[in-house]
Amino acid sequence: AAYKIDLSSRPEVVVITKIEGLDKDIVDDLVSQLKACAKKHTKIIAISSQSGEGLKQLLSETTKIVDKKSKIEKIRETDAIPTITLPDSDKHWSVEKTEGGYRVTGKTIERFAAKTDFDNFAGVDRLRDIMRKNGIMHELERAKIKPGDQVIFGDKREYGPLEY
Repeated sequence: AAYKIDLSSRPEVVVITKIEGLDKDIVDDLVSQLKACAKKHTKIIAISSQSGEGLKQLLSETTKIVDKKSKIEKIRETDAIPTITLPDSDKHWSVEKTEGGYRVTGKTIERFAAKTDFDNFAGVDRLRDIMRKNGIMHELERAKIKPGDQVIFGDKREYGPLEY
């Protein structure tokens, strides 16, 4: 009372404990008596800590209540804070068919291509891996690229070709 915490709006679970040794009819009678005076949708569970009876039901019910409350809080948090996103133009790329092969343009992939040593197998393989992860290789395959076709990065040939 000193803290003035109002718990009346919070979800409730009423638990009858120490039911070991009691007849099922007695436990059912106690549960029905409590239902008569509890809030309308309050769960009433009879448990025995000693035998473990009803403990799984109690844990399951409290988990449901906590999960439901957490979801409601997350919804309220996301409703309160508007989320505005812009497309990530750094990851944007395009593949275009040219006379000599294919041209791949895009800020990020061109940056990777500029750093690649095309005379080093490991460097070229790393570039292919990056292209695979970004979906560029998939797009080249959809465009019917064949072995021996050249892939040029950017508007200029300054990075060097990638043999497919």
